[in-house]
Amino acid sequence: MPRFFCDNCNKEVSSTDSLCPRCGRPFNDVLCPRCGFTGVPTLFSRGCPVCGYMSPPKNAPGISASPLAPARKNRTQPRLSPWVFLAAIAGLGLALAAFAYALMRR
Repeated sequence: MPRFFCDNCNKEVSSTDSLCPRCGRPFNDVLCPRCGFTGVPTLFSRGCPVCGYMSPPKNAPGISASPLAPARKNRTQPRLSPWVFLAAIAGLGLALAAFAYALMRR
């Protein structure tokens, strides 16, 4: 059975909890500590659907997989929206165009 940990305080929590009982952080998604895949808890009912982390062994029914290490604490802020990256790329493009224009005017 997969085990779940709070990203903020590392306390083990139930898969049905919506808030961490220790620090009160709300849970929206589950993060796989191995591959970084995020999704709703129901996707992780038999381990990570992408890399198989914490999936039960195929040749040993009834034996659970190795315990889950506490989640990494370096992701305490939500991911940035794609428009932030697009704005940064556009800004860099404009800066590069201005630099090229300044070089051509010499």
